[in-house]
Amino acid sequence: VLPYALAYACLKSLNYALFFWLPFYLTISLGMDDAKADMYSMLYDAGQIAGGFLGGYVTDKAGIRSPIVFAMIGAATLLHLFDGASHAQTTALLLATGFLLGGPANLISTAISADLGSHDSLREDTAALATVTGIIDGTGSVGAAIVQFLVGYLAGCHPVGEGGAIVCTWGPVFVLLQVSGILSCVCLVPLVANELKRTCRR
Repeated sequence: VLPYALAYACLKSLNYALFFWLPFYLTISLGMDDAKADMYSMLYDAGQIAGGFLGGYVTDKAGIRSPIVFAMIGAATLLHLFDGASHAQTTALLLATGFLLGGPANLISTAISADLGSHDSLREDTAALATVTGIIDGTGSVGAAIVQFLVGYLAGCHPVGEGGAIVCTWGPVFVLLQVSGILSCVCLVPLVANELKRTCRR
């Protein structure tokens, strides 16, 4: 349970940072008005819906979960491409990032939690599923709360000039989000190795 809980903490922090900060980033960095920034942010949500659906379908068909989750999170760590991206590039990145993060986020918080809760070692414990789900989701919430604070601190947004235009430093923020994704993958490495070994033995 612990590796999944830690992986989900890193993943949820990354997911929530994008979810809550995207409209502000699009407004400040790309000069979009609030309505347009909200519309673009919906692309991330659309990607997450598609990623959750397709990720669940593929893992059920393949019979493995953690290797697919690992691959999707790893591909989503190219977040540095957001910094300085054009409107067209941002559109593609929002859809892709939502897709690649939506699958793992939904799988860890639901399907994998259910798998762990119904494990043979916990079969006699009827409350196991709720406990496992609570541990994973609770750990994720703690990680998300910490990273929300760090994003605001690293962005260092402040008004400049007579017009009071807001300036932020987004480079360190995207580095932080990349590190969160990488740490999530690191936490999953032992689980990926074990699952691949079991699959090869079949």
